[in-house]
Amino acid sequence: MSQENVDALRRGYEAFTRGDIDAAFQNFADDIVWRGTGESVPAGGTYHGIDEIKNQWLPEFGANYQDFRQSVEELLDCGDCVVALGTGRFTVSGEEIKGDFCHVWKFNDEGKVIEVRFFGDTAQTFQALSKQQTPAT
Repeated sequence: MSQENVDALRRGYEAFTRGDIDAAFQNFADDIVWRGTGESVPAGGTYHGIDEIKNQWLPEFGANYQDFRQSVEELLDCGDCVVALGTGRFTVSGEEIKGDFCHVWKFNDEGKVIEVRFFGDTAQTFQALSKQQTPAT
């Protein structure tokens, strides 16, 4: 079923890019575990279940990252996992951030995503946020 997982994930990324969240998340298991890039940046950390993703992660992500764009350059079939490699670009605290990412998506036997891990350079984001919080002298 791994090619089907790759194809479903490709469609999910395309839907997210269009802003069609329901289509982007349609292959998620209800109890999906969503592991962000880290606790130090907005929308980082771990979310449990589709409701937390939609009601907590998504609003926090949207409130903190403007002009978000991503380009998936490669989807690697790894059996029950699909690895997405690409580049992302967004604005946080008025500063444009660009960087590479790696997303690891784990599927169950029914073709539902049960876990995802996001890897990226959070240092740029953290620095931009720190500048916003530091008073000018």
